[in-house]
Amino acid sequence: MRSIGAATTPIPYKTIDIEGFLMFVLGETVCQPQGVKATILPCRDIDVATLEHHNPSPSVHSFHARRFANQTLGDSTYLVAWRERVPVGRAEIKWDGCADDTVKNAHPGVPEINGLEVFPETLRGNGLGTQLVTAAETEATARGLDRIGLGVAQANPAARRLYERLGYHGTHTYLDRYSCLDSLGTWHHFADACVFLSKPLPRQRSRVAATSLVARLRAALTGARPHGPRHM
Repeated sequence: MRSIGAATTPIPYKTIDIEGFLMFVLGETVCQPQGVKATILPCRDIDVATLEHHNPSPSVHSFHARRFANQTLGDSTYLVAWRERVPVGRAEIKWDGCADDTVKNAHPGVPEINGLEVFPETLRGNGLGTQLVTAAETEATARGLDRIGLGVAQANPAARRLYERLGYHGTHTYLDRYSCLDSLGTWHHFADACVFLSKPLPRQRSRVAATSLVARLRAALTGARPHGPRHM
């Protein structure tokens, strides 16, 4: 048995997850993706052709061009993940919500993360999908929204597990209907069985406060002085 007063080994600072602790207290879900890091920005008109080259549309009608047009109209924000000036992922935030009326009526005012994809397949599983979801959540939080959602195919349980780890929970099942026109002029119609998942978003003020607390706690533990003026 250890004797009373025996020396104990201090816990090294690097094992303390300050961000995780604070976000847990604030009721937020924290995910710090590992692996490939990307820069995520809204699509520009000059990006459409590059996206089409690296991630060709299944239809003769470019869905990259359509999503950029939606962004231009203010109906969505089309996020593109870049790595070394090459697009490696994309996701559209549809500000008017899911196209399915049942889901939309159940979640009024809740935007939908739509068409999320990481490409090529060799880059999947490296945190890029998580980064796109996080970027979409940040965009929604900046608009003062308190919830965001997304649809996932019931035939894709791996994707659903990822979203659930990020704090999303299923609410409604629905059919995601869409059509594609091939190069021969034939229309192909699809209806994928999906489940709509949603997640509450943190208040922007809480996130700012948490960021400030993280900086000050880290400074206190490392002996460094936090940047910026101190407020008493």
